[in-house]
Amino acid sequence: MSKWGSDRLERKSQRAIRVEALDTVEGRSGSMAIPSVQTSSNKDVHSLVSVIEELGNPFGEESLDLVALHTKEIASPSAAETVRNTKSIGQDQFQTFTRERLMEGTKPVDAVLHRNKLKVFSASISSKGSKRKEQLASLKHDVSLFSQLYIGCQTRDGNLEEFFRHENQACPPALSDGGSFCLCTKSDLLACLGDLSVAQTEAPPATSVVLDGAAVLQMLKPEAAKKFEEYAQEVFISYMSTKLQTASRLDLVFDRYVADSLKCTARAKREEGVRRRVVDSATIAGNWQNFLRVDSNKTELFKFLSDALLT
Repeated sequence: MSKWGSDRLERKSQRAIRVEALDTVEGRSGSMAIPSVQTSSNKDVHSLVSVIEELGNPFGEESLDLVALHTKEIASPSAAETVRNTKSIGQDQFQTFTRERLMEGTKPVDAVLHRNKLKVFSASISSKGSKRKEQLASLKHDVSLFSQLYIGCQTRDGNLEEFFRHENQACPPALSDGGSFCLCTKSDLLACLGDLSVAQTEAPPATSVVLDGAAVLQMLKPEAAKKFEEYAQEVFISYMSTKLQTASRLDLVFDRYVADSLKCTARAKREEGVRRRVVDSATIAGNWQNFLRVDSNKTELFKFLSDALLT
């Protein structure tokens, strides 16, 4: 009798769940009949379609970059790899959870589940360690190394003056800082070169002008331009047109960023920026200097502006 009663009660609960689900579906379909809901839904659909049309078909993307549709930001390779492996990461953790808590019993069911802390767009910029901690670790290593060498030198009756003549580090501290070259301040050279040059208040007449493209971009801020297309037409090309008013030839030279170069070492010490896709409809980053810190951004921007200048 108790079994029959439990079966009857279970059938009633299932029937109640089905009725509640039907009411929910009917409520949703009824809410869609409201004009304001339809307008909001159509607006969202059109906004999504317009963003996809601006960037192109996302399913036809041939590159391996992970791009945000609304900001055109490109995630770091580690973040893109994490997104590709999200499913396998979740499956592995689920199997581990089932094996340890339900099958083997090595952990209690209510054991704490730690966060994965996967890298995404907001965490794509790597944080650098404290310089003070790096210097302290280097000093501790030097103290340990010199103490061992000093004791060994005394044990073998070595010459201490000869001992201190040799460099005991991979990177000489006089020329490097944390494994990188010590960089000077360029403005310090002005005091030495000031007496060797004559100041000119007016530019001499010239028929040919050669401009440093990277320096021009550092000088020309976007200001009112919101899109890269607006920046190319209203800011960059307008500035180039003023130069052609006094010269018959204009040469624009852009930088090339070679990986194994001294200049690349200098750029690596600066603050990192966010990689962003440069297209006509892409929104310009709020921090222009931060955008120009990324070599890939500048390379893509150079090509974009060159094509816009030639068309």
